[in-house]
Amino acid sequence: MLLNDDIVTVYDYTATSSGGSISSIWDYDTETYTDTSEKLLSVDFDLQFSTDYFAWAFMVYQSTHTPYYFVYDNFGTVIEKATITWDIDNPSGSDYDNIFGRINIDTYDYNDPDTIYHEYGHLVMDTIYGSMPNTNPNNLDPSPCAIHSPNIGEEAGCAWAEGWAEFFTIWVADSATFAYGYDFEDRTTIFGSWESGENVEGNIAGMLWDIVDGTGEQDANDEFKVDDINSLDDTLWIAFNSGLQNNVAEFITDWESVSDIELNKVMYLNTITSTYTGSDTGSGSGGGSGTQLDSFTEKFEDGNFNSWNYDSTLGRDWELTDNPQADWSSLDSYVATAENCDSYCDLIMLDTVNLAQFDNGLLRFNYYVNENVDNDEGLYVSGSSDGGSTWTLIESYTEDNGGNTQSWESAYLSLSNFMNSADFKLKFTAKSSNSSEDIEIDNIFILASSSSSGGGSSNSDLDEDGIDDSVDVEVTSYSNSFTDGVTSGEITDRGAQTFDIDVSGTGIGLLPQNHQQVIKYPMLMYVMITLNSQWKTVMMWLLNVVVVSS
Repeated sequence: MLLNDDIVTVYDYTATSSGGSISSIWDYDTETYTDTSEKLLSVDFDLQFSTDYFAWAFMVYQSTHTPYYFVYDNFGTVIEKATITWDIDNPSGSDYDNIFGRINIDTYDYNDPDTIYHEYGHLVMDTIYGSMPNTNPNNLDPSPCAIHSPNIGEEAGCAWAEGWAEFFTIWVADSATFAYGYDFEDRTTIFGSWESGENVEGNIAGMLWDIVDGTGEQDANDEFKVDDINSLDDTLWIAFNSGLQNNVAEFITDWESVSDIELNKVMYLNTITSTYTGSDTGSGSGGGSGTQLDSFTEKFEDGNFNSWNYDSTLGRDWELTDNPQADWSSLDSYVATAENCDSYCDLIMLDTVNLAQFDNGLLRFNYYVNENVDNDEGLYVSGSSDGGSTWTLIESYTEDNGGNTQSWESAYLSLSNFMNSADFKLKFTAKSSNSSEDIEIDNIFILASSSSSGGGSSNSDLDEDGIDDSVDVEVTSYSNSFTDGVTSGEITDRGAQTFDIDVSGTGIGLLPQNHQQVIKYPMLMYVMITLNSQWKTVMMWLLNVVVVSS
């Protein structure tokens, strides 16, 4: 519906259950219609959404443009007919469902372009390979890729699929540090130590990054540790398109078939062996990403223990400090510390975490135990399935078991014994007898995921208005630059195009050329268009339809 009689430019389309089409772009005037075939218009948008979650859905929509056009503009490859879903009430982790070619974005990942790029990378891999690598050749349950981390060793197929997607993320962003908490150039992370070997996804991402990022010195004191490969993006893309690659060894073989440039140095820099004898990867269906969900995160950066309860002897408690007892590579300011706890000092999670909806769980954190602790003194980690009424010891780090290393260490503990609990709680217990026996923790993550590669979203129509939603929120706005070039640019005549849809309806909206992104939620959009140096306004509804290119 137009708000005035001035000239405006829109894409006019009609959605039906059997398909639809976009006619040529027209200038709209109350008296005449004029085809604008050769006309170029500069457009700037200010979007006004009727609810927060419409804006958040649109942010997901925006974040998919950059990787799409990266592939299209650089290599001429069109990634067709992806469906991208985001749900206001689906905090079960972002993943890629290769069976349906669907990207599922977690409720809280709407503004995490690194996560969206990663999942889109799985779609790109699936597209150019024709299927996903075999991430579970031994048919294990749960899949070894159900929970994964860039700095930890995994099954070869999982490491390749996830390392490929991690690389795609930083490739699109042109930044080795684009993924939160990781530097794939220097192989460092705020989440603890970084393992070596070819089955660590971060090492794979680092090797691929060194192929495209230009030359550079990882270690100026070692002449060999100099990346001497300069921006071979096109060669890498050709190697990727050589056929299905189930692991890094198969990629190396394909690389050698398309290029005489050796990868030994970038492999060495990323701790990947340079000798390959081939491997029997077996067969099986492609895997989804199995991306982890941060069910609980505590980095103590708010300067308080609002998420924790204290329970200690003699009134001695855990405290926060910005001066750890040993060098700590974390980017954060604060760590939790305890000392002089004659019997115990407990730090107990205040709220419970529902693990019952998942199949796999992992507790990840960093810890420091002073070497002066004696016997059974140290750090104890316990879990509760009943909200804290009873506790089960998960692991301890004491002098008795060699846990008092007097250096920061990384812990990765299975929560398999608690996966049926809807009221899981975590407890850290410090035991020490004097002020020189410090115990410290930081960067606590409870990660959970489903063992299946798919999952999908589970929207609900609570207000029975025919629109999937979960909450009603106050009217707000989200402003950003958005044009047909996705983030900036100009609108030109696209001519006639066709598309497929899922539901019936009619509306006026914008559809990028050759693009298959999803607009899943209705939005009231005010669009300000510059034409002949004058501002014009058009109001349009984007209906509750999933729009994909044919």
